[in-house]
Amino acid sequence: MNKFTLAIPVSLMLVMGVIATIGISNSFAQSTNDKKGTISSTQNGENGKPEWKVAGTWTFTALDTKTPKFDANFGMQMLNGSAKHKHTINDFKLTGSPNKSSDGTVYNGTATVSLKKGPANNVPVSIKITNGGDFSLKVDPKMTGNHFGDTPIMGKVTA
Repeated sequence: MNKFTLAIPVSLMLVMGVIATIGISNSFAQSTNDKKGTISSTQNGENGKPEWKVAGTWTFTALDTKTPKFDANFGMQMLNGSAKHKHTINDFKLTGSPNKSSDGTVYNGTATVSLKKGPANNVPVSIKITNGGDFSLKVDPKMTGNHFGDTPIMGKVTA
C-alpha cells in the first residue's frame, strides 16, 4: 500500500468531519427570525410628563413559530437617579397571528410582568419590531397600575 492510497481515505474523513462540524454548529446558530436588542426609553409618570428612565435588554426567539419566546430585563429609575428598581417581562403567549405591515410586524399577546408587589400574569402586551430596527413594547396600564406610564417602552434591534 503506498502513501497515496492511505491519504485519500484519511483526507475524505477529514473533509466529512469538517462538514459535519459546520452542520452541527449551524444548528445552534441564531435563527434569522430571532431578534434581540436594547431598551432605552423615557416613560411618563402619573402626571403624563417624563419621569422615569428605563434601560435594559430583550430577546425574541422563534418568531416564525406559533410559540415565540420573549424576555425583557430592564432597570427603571426616576430621571434624578432615585427609586432604582428592576423588571422582567417573560412567559409571552402570542394571541392570533403577527400583524405584518409595510413598516414592520406587531406581535400581540400576554406576558408575565414583575412588579414590586409580585408578578402580574396574563398582562396584555404589544411588541412591535420595525423594518428600520426600532422596537417598542406596550404594556397594559390597567394590569400594571400604570407603572410604565402612557407611552410604549422603546428600544433598538441589535441582531
